[in-house]
Amino acid sequence: MKILAKILALLPLCCLLTACSMTRVIPEGQSMLKSNDVVFTTSKPDELSDLNKYIKQTPNKGIFGYQFRVALYNTGKGSGKGWDKIAERLGNPPLIFDQGLMDASVKNILNHMQFKGFYNSKVEANFATEDKKTKVVYTVTPGKRYLIDSISYSIVDADLHNLVEANKVNSLIKVNDYLSADMLDKESERLSKIFRDYGFFGFDKGFFFFTADTLAHNGKSHIDIAIKDYLRSEDEEDSRPHNIFSFDSVFVTSVRSFQQNRNMRVENDSASIFRRDSLLRVWRNQTDTIAYKNINIVKFNPAGDLVRERVLNRLNLITPGSQYDESKVEATYARFSSLNMFSSVNIQQQPLDSSKIKTTIMLQASNLQGFKLNLEGSTNANGLLGISPAVSYFHKNLFRGAELLTVSVMGDFQFKPRTNIHSTELGVNVTLDIPKFIFAPDKWFRSKRIPHTEISASYSYQTRPEYTRNIISGTYNYTWNVHNKLIIKATPLRANIVRMFNMDTTIFSLSDPYMKYAYSDHFDIGVGASLYYVSDPSIKPVNNYFYVRYNLDLSGNVLSLLNKSLKQNERGEYLIWNSPYSQYFRTEISAVYTFKFGGNPNNMLAIRALGGIGKGYGNSTTLPLEKRFWGGGAYGMRGWQPRTLGPGSAPRDTSFTIPNQTGEIRLEGNIEYRFPIFSMFNGAVFSDVGNIWTFDRKISSSKEIDKRGVFKFNDFYKHLALDFGVGLRLDLNFALIRLDLGFKTYNPATSKWIGPGRWLRRGNYEFSFGIGYPF
Repeated sequence: MKILAKILALLPLCCLLTACSMTRVIPEGQSMLKSNDVVFTTSKPDELSDLNKYIKQTPNKGIFGYQFRVALYNTGKGSGKGWDKIAERLGNPPLIFDQGLMDASVKNILNHMQFKGFYNSKVEANFATEDKKTKVVYTVTPGKRYLIDSISYSIVDADLHNLVEANKVNSLIKVNDYLSADMLDKESERLSKIFRDYGFFGFDKGFFFFTADTLAHNGKSHIDIAIKDYLRSEDEEDSRPHNIFSFDSVFVTSVRSFQQNRNMRVENDSASIFRRDSLLRVWRNQTDTIAYKNINIVKFNPAGDLVRERVLNRLNLITPGSQYDESKVEATYARFSSLNMFSSVNIQQQPLDSSKIKTTIMLQASNLQGFKLNLEGSTNANGLLGISPAVSYFHKNLFRGAELLTVSVMGDFQFKPRTNIHSTELGVNVTLDIPKFIFAPDKWFRSKRIPHTEISASYSYQTRPEYTRNIISGTYNYTWNVHNKLIIKATPLRANIVRMFNMDTTIFSLSDPYMKYAYSDHFDIGVGASLYYVSDPSIKPVNNYFYVRYNLDLSGNVLSLLNKSLKQNERGEYLIWNSPYSQYFRTEISAVYTFKFGGNPNNMLAIRALGGIGKGYGNSTTLPLEKRFWGGGAYGMRGWQPRTLGPGSAPRDTSFTIPNQTGEIRLEGNIEYRFPIFSMFNGAVFSDVGNIWTFDRKISSSKEIDKRGVFKFNDFYKHLALDFGVGLRLDLNFALIRLDLGFKTYNPATSKWIGPGRWLRRGNYEFSFGIGYPF
């Protein structure tokens, strides 16, 4: 650790020395683009807050203003060998300032300002060069804007006119709004989509013609919206009527993954998809088309039936004979794509005449079976190592209904080298995800998002120095997506059976009988629910976004109705299968807001607030052990090893060889700045604050619980732990591998602040590995 401290101390010096040669490789007469600044001569309009993206040359990216990759590149001498080759590959050459691109940027900005409704704007670019570094300043003077005074429509087609009138309340063009080509373009797109949803197949925004009169309205503008029967790119002699279409026949072809590699030519007729392939031509006569309710299924017998007929029909929302509706086509595409068993979903639509549309749905399966491997690890200054491997087998089409079967085997091993301190957890989980809502009619879910029914069962074997525990679990869940932003998960049945063996005397000697109860046999059956809302459901959102996740568990309430018929033990607890059943509530909520800035999607600031509370009642004195809260680890308080924090300011319970600090209340806040470094590597700086607590209660008539772990509104903030850390991320697109180094900054167990000079001392830091962002 002394070596690491020295390296960290030398880094700023290395950066300073390297910065002196930032422009070393730039030839005479040229310079490096250092910065672009956009300055407004008036107040900056909100519509023009993004002008930087229209500048054609942007400076080299840096970390906190320091262009590390440029400095790295400049350490080479251009020989293409040894270190020079490494410097060229990992570094970035300095961006050479190009005055021609600066002038092109001026035109680009002006075009954008006019598109946004700022007419006759002015943009002047000036640059200054010093020490081969150039700063460019774009001075922007926004032009005149015109308020819309009145709006008229020139639409000959009666059906189109009626649709415009019916949807005028949602028009994006409004009186007293500013005129802009951007607004007109968006309104033409909005109306075109409405027309296509009402039967006008292929209607394009190019049929819209806009006329703006800004001369006869005292500085304002009159807008006339015309819809013609030819495109703006065509002549009037190209006119053709706008017809309302209806759906005709629907053909569905599904092929297995091995057929994707045959370079088969896609044709309009699904039945002929295989005819171009020389290897499969011998099976041509075995291709068959079968009508099933609303669809025609093209079968290819040697490959077998990939998906059952009723499943294909249920996923399809296109009804032959009904009026054409583009939203139905989009919803059908989304439903097939959401199954995750198809590598390609292609919907082709072909007009048969002036009023009918033939639909062909082409489905190509991805690899239906496979394995996934996951590995996580952690270590701390006390020498305790942790490793959590997991391997999963999946089958995406178990019963030919797109059912997803997942069988996972996982382990969690903690140990201290050269000692007998260790703990082991082995588990197996089987989950079946069915893409429908069992016991509910399909007509309830005729939208883009299909519901899912999930049935799972698991077994876990855990052994620690103090006990051995077996857990058998089962759940039955319903999940559905509402408007693509809200995911609701309902659990009408959830059951756990917990058996404890090989109990150490430390468990029986626990002074707190409530904690002793947490380590006893119990039967847990209840219900649950979770809500997840995200403002931007994209895989990698470009703009700011936030999400909220809420979980609720209720257990034992239904069983309590049977108390009169159940046996009791010596403590008065009612028994199920000779074990007390658990009765409790547990709820948890977390909210995360992520700010994007700097024009780079990997440059972001994420903030999380998290809170949870649970309490046993009725047949239980406290929460079962597996439901209790704990702090620390790769996804929470990263300056602490898992289960070593809290409760409150109470010291660690030395009864347990391996830490197992738990509580009934959890509060936590996190902030993390994420930034790009180079290539696939990103960095992070973070801080976490939080802790867990217990409820106040009497242990016996003469003894009370340790008050240091009890939550109190008037002083809980005094028990908040604080850490600070840095992280490295490897973004592989399909997965993000994370390494975090967290330092304890304030430890409530000792009530002491820990300065940077002591961060690398034994017991004050933690390494953690993880997959994906911590929040």
